Amino acid sequence: MAHKDWTVDDWKRVVWSDETKINRFNSDGRTWTWIRSGESLKSHHVKMTVKHGGGNIMLWSATTYAGVG
Repeated sequence: MAHKDWTVDDWKRVVWSDETKINRFNSDGRTWTWIRSGESLKSHHVKMTVKHGGGNIMLWSATTYAGVG
């Protein structure tokens, strides 16, 4: 609650920013596939891979009282 007493003018000086990464193929995280004992592996159980990761896009943005940046 450090900023609960801020005025509008105080908030006008704040820059909000964030970033995200979008992968072209698949996720960076681990994935699991469960099959029953005796069941054969089907094509929908297999994850496609691309050499060298397939690339990704990094996005960054900021916004202020005056607009986006």
